[in-house]
Order: sequence, then C-alpha cells, then structure tokens
Amino acid sequence: MTGNVIKRVYKVIQPLERGDLHREWQSCINQISQLKLNHIFKITVFVDEKNWKNALNELPSKLKAVFPNTCPAFTFLSQTPGSNKITMEVGLVNNDKVSISHKMYHNTSFSLIEYEGNTELWASGLGLTSDINDITSSATQAFEELISLLASEGFSLNDVVRQWNYIPKILGFEMKDGKEWQHYQLFNEVRRHYYNTHRTVEGYPAATGIGVAKGSVSIDICAIKTKDADNIYSINNPEQVNAYQYKQDVLIGELVDGTRTKQAPQFERAKLISQPKSGTLFISGTASIKGQYTIGIDNIDEQTNTTLGLMQKLSATAQHTNEYSTNNSICYSYARVYIKNTEDFKAVQSICKDELQNIPINFVQADVCRDNLLVEIEAEMNMKPQKDMPYNSPVDACHHSLQQ
Repeated sequence: MTGNVIKRVYKVIQPLERGDLHREWQSCINQISQLKLNHIFKITVFVDEKNWKNALNELPSKLKAVFPNTCPAFTFLSQTPGSNKITMEVGLVNNDKVSISHKMYHNTSFSLIEYEGNTELWASGLGLTSDINDITSSATQAFEELISLLASEGFSLNDVVRQWNYIPKILGFEMKDGKEWQHYQLFNEVRRHYYNTHRTVEGYPAATGIGVAKGSVSIDICAIKTKDADNIYSINNPEQVNAYQYKQDVLIGELVDGTRTKQAPQFERAKLISQPKSGTLFISGTASIKGQYTIGIDNIDEQTNTTLGLMQKLSATAQHTNEYSTNNSICYSYARVYIKNTEDFKAVQSICKDELQNIPINFVQADVCRDNLLVEIEAEMNMKPQKDMPYNSPVDACHHSLQQ
C-alpha cells in the first residue's frame, strides 16, 4: 500500500451503571454514541444466559436505531461477560479516507471496508435467528446464509480469512440411532462439506470454534479481496500440530453416518495479511495444546501462560514470513478471552492483564472445544513499519485512542 493505511481499533464497552438488562444496555449505548459512528464496522454483544433471549428479541432494533442509515455488522452471543449482564465489543477503522459502508442481506447487516483497491467484508450473526435445534441442520443453515451473502457481493468461501463459529453447548452430545455425536464434531463434519464444495484455495481461515449457552449455530466472518492474494499467508505454530491434522484419538464422539473418519477442525493457527505499509495477523482461538494434546490439565495458571506463550510464538513466526512482515513491528489490537469456569476469572484476568498490557481485553464465560481445556484466547495484531512504532515487542500495545 502506498496511500491509505487501514488500522482497526477495538473498544470493549462495559456498563458504567449496574442494574437490569435495559439499564446496562443503555449505559453501553450511551458510550457507543460518543464514538464516530461512521467508523464502526462491527459490534459483538455478549449477554448472560438468563437475559440472552430477551436481548435477542428486543435489542437489535434499538441498536439499528442508533445509526443514521444502515447498522454495521452485529451479533448477540449467549456468553456471560463476567459480572455484567451485557458487554459490547466494537470494531472501528481509524482512518477518515477509508471507505466504510453498511448493507443488509435479508436479515443480516454486514460492513464493507474499501481501501487502495482492497475490500473487506465483515458479517456477523449468520444463522443466529434460526429456530433449528439439531446441530447439523443449524450449522447447515448458517453456512448456507454465509455462502449466499458472500455471493451477493462477488465473494466466495475462498476469500474468508477469519471465521468465528459459535456452537451451542459445544461439548454436548446428540443421541441418534444409539450413537453419541458430539456437537463440535457434528459442526466439523458440516464445515468439511462446505469447504470441500465451495473452497478451492489451499489452506483454511483462521478461526475460533467456541461454545455458547443458548441459540443456534452462528458464524461471523471477515472476507478479503486484495490486489495481491500472494500476500495472504497461513501461519503455523512449530509447537502445535495443525488442527486439521489431528489424529482420531483426540476427536470425541462416534463416526457420523457416511464417514470413515472423524473430521478434524479445519482452521489455521493464524492468518497473515501482509502489505508494505500495514498488515494484520488474525490469531485463531488458541488454547493450551502442544503437539495435539492438552497441557496443564486442571491448572488454570499453567493453561493461561501456555496459551499466551503459543500466541507469542505465532506472532514471532508471522514477523519473519516475508519481506514486508520482517520489516514491520507488530502489536496487539485486542484480545478476547474465553474462560470455562467463572471461579477462574480473577486468575485469568490477572495473568492476561500483566502480559497484555494497555490493550482492550474482553473476558467472557464459554465452554472450550475440549472438556479439559479451561481457557482459550484469540487476538488480532497490527503490523506497521518499525520507524512508526514506539516498541518492537509483540506484546507491546499499539496506540488505541480514537478521536471522539
């Protein structure tokens, strides 16, 4: 890029006043209203399990009313945000010269970010409003919505670089014909079908597969059309087996009908979009797994520290991927931390805040994809020329202010 440089900025908005759902919601909305609304491209709303259904029924229309025209991409997730009833994660672009537009496709709001001949499509909540209960049908509906929306803008699954997969009761099982089929495994079988059918490029998106307490399977994505597709890289972690190469013994549940093997999760550990004057590293949901086996069973401190160490390894690998990334400094834009047990919140928050200083961090309660995993962390990192950066360490933070 020789002109506009895109920089995504994230804000975690928590209610300044505690109370019922609507009181906390209004507190968050008041804070969003103080931002540059035309810079917002994505809003993720986290709601506790008790209030999620009411929030989904009542609040989307109120969120849309905040914006003068079309609302950015948004979703409502049944993941309890610590001691709050509701928390919001807001993504903004900190550049007045970058074009941001919002559109509707059926009932889904999505955002387009255009700069220097590149286009990003951000969509959230695909499949969210489905009333389908079984995981296979629910996941199928989410993927069908995703493919249709992408096609409406000239995109395809080939262009998806980051994907979030929200799976109700991810560790649960469905009993069918005397077999126990794990929810996450069922989702992986559906994903295999759609990737095999609609994705023809090598590699997979960076992704998170995480549990939600209620609702149907839903998907969020970032798809990118860039002038130089050769500058999109899959980043592996030398300390981890690629997830899509896991052996059968770490995949839970019976074989799904019509399959000879259980499908391993199809995602990359990270995805790098590298350009001369900027770049993005999407770090997938990362947990305490070395090789392909869980490290630190029943030890929340060890799992959290191991996870953060694996993320640093990914950022170091990305920084030496090509000439652009080698000459750039890299820093976190945000981190989202999924914690299985509420009693572990304080320990995880303490470790993460010490390690990831001065960046927006969102902590929510959610089941992770293995029963013995206690924490999972995802992140986005920003790359800029070293001369423009105050620090070189991957854990040092970018400047996150956004003029209000």
